[in-house]
Amino acid sequence: MAVRGVARNLLWTHKAVIVNELDVSRVLPILVRRGVFSYAEEREILSSSDALFRADMFVDRLSTKGPDAFAQFCRALELTYPSLLTRFLLQSPSSDQAGN
Repeated sequence: MAVRGVARNLLWTHKAVIVNELDVSRVLPILVRRGVFSYAEEREILSSSDALFRADMFVDRLSTKGPDAFAQFCRALELTYPSLLTRFLLQSPSSDQAGN
């Protein structure tokens, strides 16, 4: 259960960066193929013409799906936005503690 909270906290901590920098249409199809999101969820998220709204809805939905979904999201970022993934990992609270 604690892992679920860590994943959710990381998403919320980096939500502004995700919403402003992530093109959901590049990541979401990967997550649909991996069973994290359904085709209906994909259609609903991508139906908006507003990219910021799509990304916001995406983060909100992803945050409810648990740590396995978050891990799949990180794997998708590794393929599509590796610099964004690196930034998340470098700015995470656990990486701050590791340096102490």
